[in-house]
Amino acid sequence: MYVKVSSRLTSDIIEIHEYAAGGYGAPGKRRKKKKNISPEIKQKHNRKARERRLQSLILMNFQGGWHIILRYPKDDQPGNYEEAAYRFGRFRENISRELKKYDIPFKYIVVTEEGKRAGHYHHHMIVESLWDKGMDMPALIREKWKKYGTTSHSKLYDEGNYEDLAKYLAKSETKEEQEEIRKEGKNVPVYRCSRNLKKPEIISKENYYGDMREPEAPYGWFVDIESLIQGINPYTGKKYQRYFIKNTPEKVIEKTLEARKEEKPERILPKVNIYIESAVRDGEGECIYILEFIKKDGTPITKDAIAHYKGSKQGLTLRALIAGVSLLKSDTQVKVFTTDPVVRSALKNRWPEKWEKQKWKNGKGKPVQCAGLWKYIKENAWNHEYVIPAASEKNTYHGWSLQQLNKAAAEHDKNQRKGEMK
Repeated sequence: MYVKVSSRLTSDIIEIHEYAAGGYGAPGKRRKKKKNISPEIKQKHNRKARERRLQSLILMNFQGGWHIILRYPKDDQPGNYEEAAYRFGRFRENISRELKKYDIPFKYIVVTEEGKRAGHYHHHMIVESLWDKGMDMPALIREKWKKYGTTSHSKLYDEGNYEDLAKYLAKSETKEEQEEIRKEGKNVPVYRCSRNLKKPEIISKENYYGDMREPEAPYGWFVDIESLIQGINPYTGKKYQRYFIKNTPEKVIEKTLEARKEEKPERILPKVNIYIESAVRDGEGECIYILEFIKKDGTPITKDAIAHYKGSKQGLTLRALIAGVSLLKSDTQVKVFTTDPVVRSALKNRWPEKWEKQKWKNGKGKPVQCAGLWKYIKENAWNHEYVIPAASEKNTYHGWSLQQLNKAAAEHDKNQRKGEMK
């Protein structure tokens, strides 16, 4: 008799596991004598089971997340696995405490490993991305781990349904030392994970007689051939197989189209260009902006201004931006020409939305520079759609570069000061 177990991992992925039942005899026949399992077969079975559990946890909780390695310096290595686990525990508490400020639970899977050099330990950790919640996890982890050592990170890519990653992390983290710890009656798990992870949900369990069936999927789903694993159980001598079924591309397209029907029609916004240049010297600076609107007949309508302020270059650029967009009477698509890299990146990636959720602190937990000006833009000028020109698009205004505009503004300021001295 065979058993077919279907477990839901995500809304688009279901795991199918088929194997021979553990009975020792067919209906109407005498029960067979049980066989002793060799330690090698038992160890291999346990390793495969760990890999399956770990792969399921990654699929359910960490798609699009991060694989982060935590390393110790050569002169400050933990003495043993227990000390390494203790240090990681302190670090985990700091991360949980920081995320709790924003009501974000900390989900993780961690494996502690001794490197090729004896006595050199490191941790492999899987965490969520959290970009959608305004959190830069690699930066946060780097900041909290810096007193213990260094970090490196890489993005999780769904190649083979994370099977290779699960095999790597599910390997035994301990060798001779772990065996000695177990002899002392202490339990050292192969991998540890947070208790708030989602677990697979068994949606059906079916028993059937005869030979094992071919992999099959219901209407609207398909069998992921790359995930198919088939073999012979060395203990029972019976076949087994494991595979994933997923939504068909047509099903995904259908869901996308349904979601788009519910979306509001795209707004066609009027377009304007704003050219900004600023310069700072001895704490005082000057900024210039030109706001340009092109009419249908190609005639430009412009508005420009030059102003003096105290502050940083970024602050002057933001003041010029605020002054320019304050002249707009309706929602507008604003293409911002500026050489300030922070302003360009913040508008392009919509960082003010993340900063507002983080109480105007960046991913490292430090206050955002010019937070007052960014907060004003978020509250009073965020209804506009900001567009950043590509690097190949010249930052010019009718043949005048922004540097030339700034030079003209400086010359204007110089002449004005001469007039005041006279």
